[in-house]
Formats: sequence, C-alpha cells, structure tokens
Amino acid sequence: MLARTLAPTLIAALMAIPAAAQKPLQIAGGPTEAPYSLTAADGTGLQLVGLDARAVVDGPLAFTELHLIFQNPQARVIEGHFSVTMPDGAAISRFAMKINGNWMEGEVVEKQAARRAYEDALHRRQDPALLEQDAGNSFRARVFPIPANGRKELIISWSHELVAKGEAYRLPLRGLPAIERLTLTALTAAPAGGGGPQTSLGGDTSRYQVTKVEKQNYSPEQDWVVFGGDLPPTGDALRADNLAVARFVVPAPDTPEDLKSAVLLIDTSASRAIGFDGRLEATQALVAKLADIGIGQVEVIAFDQTTESVYSGAPGGFGPKALEILKNRHALGASDIGAALDAVALTKGPGRRLIVLSDGVITAGEQDKEALSKKVAALRAAGIERVDALVDTTARDPAMLTVLVTADLPRPGQVIEARAPLAEQIARLSKKALPDIKIEVPGAQWVQPSTLRGMQGGDAAVVFADLPVGAALEVRLSGGVTATIAPKVREAEKPLLERAWVNARIQRLLDLQTQGDPDLKGALKHQIIDLSTKKRVLSPYTALVVLETENDYARFNIDRNGLADILVVGATGVELMQRAGATLALAPPPPPPP
Repeated sequence: MLARTLAPTLIAALMAIPAAAQKPLQIAGGPTEAPYSLTAADGTGLQLVGLDARAVVDGPLAFTELHLIFQNPQARVIEGHFSVTMPDGAAISRFAMKINGNWMEGEVVEKQAARRAYEDALHRRQDPALLEQDAGNSFRARVFPIPANGRKELIISWSHELVAKGEAYRLPLRGLPAIERLTLTALTAAPAGGGGPQTSLGGDTSRYQVTKVEKQNYSPEQDWVVFGGDLPPTGDALRADNLAVARFVVPAPDTPEDLKSAVLLIDTSASRAIGFDGRLEATQALVAKLADIGIGQVEVIAFDQTTESVYSGAPGGFGPKALEILKNRHALGASDIGAALDAVALTKGPGRRLIVLSDGVITAGEQDKEALSKKVAALRAAGIERVDALVDTTARDPAMLTVLVTADLPRPGQVIEARAPLAEQIARLSKKALPDIKIEVPGAQWVQPSTLRGMQGGDAAVVFADLPVGAALEVRLSGGVTATIAPKVREAEKPLLERAWVNARIQRLLDLQTQGDPDLKGALKHQIIDLSTKKRVLSPYTALVVLETENDYARFNIDRNGLADILVVGATGVELMQRAGATLALAPPPPPPP
C-alpha cells in the first residue's frame, strides 16, 4: 500500500481545534467542524470574539449578512487564512474588511487579476484581502495584516435557496468555540394578508417578523435554525419585474427500489478525521438497516488515495472486525474517487447499487467531471445500476456529488443528507428515483435548471426564470413526471431576488459550457466573468479582492464606478447600500466586551 500521510498544515489545524469541537459526528446531528475560522499560516487559530448574523427569509430565498470579529493572540503581525462553508449553491455578493475604522469593500474581479492585486498589495505591506472558492462549497480568504494582539473584522454576505418542502433556514454554529458576544437577527416574511398590527392613524406594517437572540460567552451546541412554513399545495413563487423564482413539490408516487445487493465506498481521507469514530459507528448502523430494504449482500471498500476491500457478506455480518480494519486505516491522505470507482469496476455481479459515503471533494487523481461521469457509466459492465451519495458535512462539493449520482446508468440515484435521521436516509434508499424531468416556463427567455435529475415523489425543487412582466408564471413538467403547476405568487423585494436570480443565470452558463465546443466554452467563460463582475456575484472564474485605497484599485484597472450596489440587511429587509466611493461605512453592531 502506498504511504498515506497527513499534511503538516492539516496536522497543525487539527491540533488547534478545541477538544470540545472534536466530538464524534452524530448521524442526525450536523457538522462538528467549525463553519467559520481564521488561522495563522502555522495553523494557530484566532479567537472568534464577536459574531453578528442578520438573515432575511422570504419563501424560497434567504439572504445572510455575517459580521465576524477575530482576536489575534500573538504578539506579532500575521497573515490570516479565513475559511467559511456556504450552503449549497450560495451566491456570495459581499466581502468587506475594516481598515482604519472604515469598511473597505471587496470588488468582484477576474480571479488571476485579483490574485496579482493581492500579492502586490501584500508586498507593499498594505491591507489587502482575497476571497475565492476553495473546493466545493468551501471558500477561503487571505487577510493581511492582523495586528499583534489586535482584532480583525470581516463581513461576508450571501444569498441561497431554501429548496426542501418546509425547509428551515439554518446558520451553522456547532463546532465553534466559546464566543464573547453572539447576536442573531432574523427577518422572516409574514404570511400574505396576515393580520399585522394597526394604528388609529394608519401607517405601514413591515412584511417581516423580527426575531433577535443575544448571548454572551456562549459555546454553541446547536445551529441557529429559523423554522419556516410549509409550501402551499401549488407551490410558492416570488416575482420582481422580469425576475421570477418558483418552488414546488414534484407530484409523483413512490416506487420501491428492487436492487438486492450493494457496494459501499467509504471515504477515509483526511477530511473525515474529525469525528472519525462517530462516522464509523454511523456506517455500521446504516449497513445493518440495509437488510430492511431487501439488500442481502454488501461489499465495503475503503478509499483515500488507495483502496482496500473491508468486508463482503450479509449486512448483519458487518461488525467489529470490519470496523477495526477501518479504524486502523485512520483518516489520512487524499481523496481519489476516480481510483475508488476503478476498484468497484473490478467487482462483478448483476443488479447492484453503489453507495458512496463522501463529501465529494477530490484532492488526488482524476478531477475532471466529464471523465468521472464516464467512469461511473462504465460501472454498468460490473452490474452497477444506480449510484447514491450520502454526505454528512456542510463542507462538500455538490457538483461532483451530482456527477456521481446522475451518470449514464440504468437508474438515477440521489445525493442524500446523512445528517438527517437514519430512518429518512433508509427511506430514500428504498425508493426509486424518477427519470429526468424537463422544465418549461411558457414565455420565459430561459429557465434554470431546465432539467431535474434524481428526484423522488414529494421532493421539492426551485426554478428561476426570465419571464416578461405581466406573463403568468406557470411551470410545466414532462419526462419523468407530467404536470402543470401554477404556484402562488407574491411580489418580492427586487434586491433579494436579483442576486439569487443572477447566480442562477451564471449556473446556467456554466451548465452550457459542458455542452459546447472549446470556442463556445471560452466565450461563455468571458460572459460569466462579465456578469459576475457587473452584478456583484462571485463565480468560479472570479474572486473578491479588498485593497486599501482607490489608487490601488486604479493601478490594476479595477473599475469602481457604476458597479452594483451592495446588499445589506436593514430594518425593513434587504436594502441597497449606495456606492459612494472606495470606502463605505456601515454602522457595525456593538463591539464585544473588552
């Protein structure tokens, strides 16, 4: 077996995690990894002394503004590495850093140009910051300087979709150490026509209900969850001018899955280190339950940059011996999903399914999505008919996981939330997924997504459309399901809808890149960069860079005139903060106690 090593920087990072954050991951518990962190280059963690989160929730959309204050415990100036895990499909629209008492706003810039500007400012010993996508839905920023024994304040904001029926808004907090001051404010859209307070002289009633939480010296043991209402039977929708988004439930009956054997691929790479023993216990519970849905034969293969057969037999026989093999592997090394798929291809047997337990983040071997899709499709020759992915962390690569479960096999699979109760996971594994469902919105210039893949009856979906003003919003489904849906429509605040809508448009262009020739891919890349920079929504080809002065932006030809205004959470919902120059002041929340 090849050597399986843990990078020194990761060892330092794990050593810096407080013992309380290294509890085993519970199968229905949620992440134990810190969702936000700022570390020095040597892995030393900076203390999070203040966190102020403000969220606006309106039907299928949510907007989050996060103000973080970190304390540098060292008696020297350092460069920090800020990391944040986003919800799947989040549209980041703001990254700001406080410099000399004012908030300096990051600008969305083509990625290579942003990196050059950051490195130049760093060498000049100025105050730059750079935020870009790391892997999957994880984002990383470089921040300089962080004063000796001083504080660094950052703001990051994003929009995301609440897809599932009755899905609650969730801000990850579990895994964070004790915070000196925590403030959480939620503005949740009141029901349409709800009886808000009235006065004898009239006046306006906010469309939002406000909830606020304040805590001091608080060690989060759970995430912040804002519970939403259920979907109307016909679904719900938001509109503003030509912008539209609709959420609806796929109307289809359940059909039992009849595959009788399974191969499990268990990721034992370094990203699984936190709570590794808990993950193994959860895996044992999962395997034991497979017999309840008619699976009589299981083969278990562990992988990182190498693969190892761990068990073959009835689900009930997967026990201490197999778990000991997995424990002895430890959670080390890189994640090579391509090599793991090659190992599955060497196994044979008709009518089988593949279940992948991984975050989908590939750090070794083949990483091209098209090539990996072909590897999955080739498993047909080994008798694999369906692939499902179970993911138990918020940090993940949704696009790669989708590739695994929607490749060209006889039956589509699903990406399943492994932090949900085990009974729910087993229920999803026990049902067939529907064939591809085509989406049409009559009169729309475009829709995103245009196809739903791997859906089951009762699942909810969100679709964006460019629909002329006055045109009725109607969603037509064909293929795996035939139905016409007329969702209940409400007028939305345009700033809230627009950023999410632009993000969907960027995703549509990214999807088109996979279908065209190289020349078309290049043209679409330029279009994505142009849309991303003008509309202030981060993309895979852009980054957010913060520079110290207007002259610094001018030196790198970064235009700050006429750029999109900045979204902030105000007293009445999502508001636009007008661009008034290079430095934009926003009243911060009260500072944490000294």
